[in-house]
Amino acid sequence: MRPLLSPDDQQFWYETLRALGLTANGGADFGEVVTTTALISAGDYGRWYEQSAATAERVEAEARGQLAAGHQVSGRDGLLRAATYWRSAEFFTATVTRTRAGEPPTRPASGAPPTLPR
Repeated sequence: MRPLLSPDDQQFWYETLRALGLTANGGADFGEVVTTTALISAGDYGRWYEQSAATAERVEAEARGQLAAGHQVSGRDGLLRAATYWRSAEFFTATVTRTRAGEPPTRPASGAPPTLPR
């Protein structure tokens, strides 16, 4: 399959496909993944983290607003998606950038993924 996004960077395309695969169970939203990925140039690992984190923050804020309005299901679903984007940002950055530099992967210091309401 030819990459639809990030055609010059196989790792970015793989991570985009991985995120798109999470749409089936509500772990991501197709439009959010495509919009986020489209803002990132191939090989710009810092930008991957920045854009994934920005999407996570926006989705989390919307979800918390839904929870505050008493919409438990949409709030919970939004927090699930936000957690996915946080994990994408942190995992990708920690694993890929450090591995390419020949260093062992570590988890970067950043905002923690949101917790889901019970």
